[in-house]
Amino acid sequence: MISLLFLIVLACSNPDDTYTTAPGNYAEVPTQELLAEWMAWRDISRRELLRRLTVNESAVQRAGGKVGQSGIDLIQVPSYCPALFYVDGERVVLVYVGDNKALAVFKPEELAARFPPEATLQSRAYGANSHYVNASAGIAWTVSSETVVTLELFHPTTVEQYKARFYVEPEPLPDDFGPHAR
Repeated sequence: MISLLFLIVLACSNPDDTYTTAPGNYAEVPTQELLAEWMAWRDISRRELLRRLTVNESAVQRAGGKVGQSGIDLIQVPSYCPALFYVDGERVVLVYVGDNKALAVFKPEELAARFPPEATLQSRAYGANSHYVNASAGIAWTVSSETVVTLELFHPTTVEQYKARFYVEPEPLPDDFGPHAR
């Protein structure tokens, strides 16, 4: 079976070369291999990323939010790649996947078994749901309704450094926010 990085490489490769599988078509891919290949994208250069995505510097945007405050650029090609790439100078610092089809192969319990969470934070995008972080492995994910809904891959670090660089504390939930309100 194909690994996670292979799928993202396949999904993000030049369509004239190896782009043969549409993004999100990952049902036959073994999770561990796929994840390992996606993690390898953290180590490619800006130049190589632009080459693989078949775009030039004009496609680069300034990232918003907390990541954008530190001079990070965003590179994305949603037409054939499910990931957002955050780049600091020449280095990919964060690969973010929020595509439900691309994430469908991941099971929350498998991620937690392979990468035991070092911290459980409140999800920034999914309210009261949990955002699990294994900073020493360079991975974080959010679970909603027993489904992985976001995946972040970054260079191994500490939980404190992850929070300082990438995490935005969500606004408090209102007291009347249903059964899961605080």
